[in-house]
Amino acid sequence: MIIIQHTTVRWGKKSRGAPHAKVRSKVPSQYLLPVSDIERGVLIHEIRAEEHNHFTPQENHWHNFGQKQYRNFTISEVEGCLEVFYKYTSLGVMPRRGKYKQKVMCVKAGESGVFIINYRNTFGGISYSQETANIFFGEKYVPDHFLKCTPVKVVDKTVKLY
Repeated sequence: MIIIQHTTVRWGKKSRGAPHAKVRSKVPSQYLLPVSDIERGVLIHEIRAEEHNHFTPQENHWHNFGQKQYRNFTISEVEGCLEVFYKYTSLGVMPRRGKYKQKVMCVKAGESGVFIINYRNTFGGISYSQETANIFFGEKYVPDHFLKCTPVKVVDKTVKLY
């Protein structure tokens, strides 16, 4: 079983500084997982918090049986390890990090990892985003896993955006 909990926080110039930045910075990066009877496959749990709705988290989830692709992520199981790849995009996104797929972590069975990236969107007006992907690879579904367990791998690709 694989669980990807993906949180996206998106904001504009208004929330770059106080007092709105305080509200933005309080958006959690780990959440309680939705009720699920998943035993195999991939559970995707998306959370979006945006400036236009005062950073109120909006949640969605689904099972993704057999799929090894989710947004910019590709996952594959190799010898008891979940390899996680991230494909950087350069269309309207700064800073430029190249157009290539890069292995960001390898998570062993029973472990979890976190991948964090931020960027400035320049396509259709300027906005900013930070994405956090909590990833679990294991046998047992535990709804509060990301709230209680410390990730074994943390990959932080955040940079100064302004």
